[in-house]
Amino acid sequence: MKFQSRSFVAPAASLVGALLLMVAWPHSAAAVTLPCNGAFAYASQYTSTSALSSACPSNLYYGYTGVDGQISTPSSLPSNLGADDHSAGFLDAQFSTPSTWIKVGWMVGYFSGNGYTIQSPNQYRLYFEETYPSGYYFLQNVSPLALSGHVTYRIEYIGNGCYNTYYNYDTLTDSSCGFPISGAMVAANETGNGGTGSYSSMPLSWFGSATPNTNQTLRLKGGAGWSDWSSAKTTSTTDYRPYFTYSIVSRYIYIKTYGSTQ
Repeated sequence: MKFQSRSFVAPAASLVGALLLMVAWPHSAAAVTLPCNGAFAYASQYTSTSALSSACPSNLYYGYTGVDGQISTPSSLPSNLGADDHSAGFLDAQFSTPSTWIKVGWMVGYFSGNGYTIQSPNQYRLYFEETYPSGYYFLQNVSPLALSGHVTYRIEYIGNGCYNTYYNYDTLTDSSCGFPISGAMVAANETGNGGTGSYSSMPLSWFGSATPNTNQTLRLKGGAGWSDWSSAKTTSTTDYRPYFTYSIVSRYIYIKTYGSTQ
């Protein structure tokens, strides 16, 4: 799987988007085509210009300078994980420059690109990845993650084209420069098919907190600073039923994702 060619971004700009929840459904794996380029499916909440519901993200709004919140590591491994497949849950800054992004969160399975590789089919990993506007791709295996753990992640613009990425809220993972001053912010669960013809399940993961105004709450940073990711912001959804279905636990600040193509 060459992740330098993968991007969450679809067409143009947008203000906030919402999350999707995958629902288990009996089905033959071979009959399922993942909706985004035939390789990826998302359960995602992202900033967008208008309220949409689609299988793949679109109309992103690139006006924010940060995203943070807690993501729970799933309590079990995904089923039917193929040789080049993966499942991942992350916070993500997407930029208007095509295929340019910064991500941090959990992953399991197989990532590779530009000489970097993570092969971890039986252990969740805290990972960081980015693609620069120049096209340069970087992937980092930060640490193993325990089942059912809770980690607060943060991506934040710090000036001069630089973003800092954190876990445990303030432990620096990476400082990345040469990016646009703002982007579209995303909270997403992703499943990817590495070309094997099989598709893994999307294990249950919780994003954010039901308690407002905390570091664990899903929040966005804009011109007025940090604020909860609320319904006051325009919301879009990615939806691909019967496998992937949108769901909110509490007002866009607390969401969950899961599901299977089996």
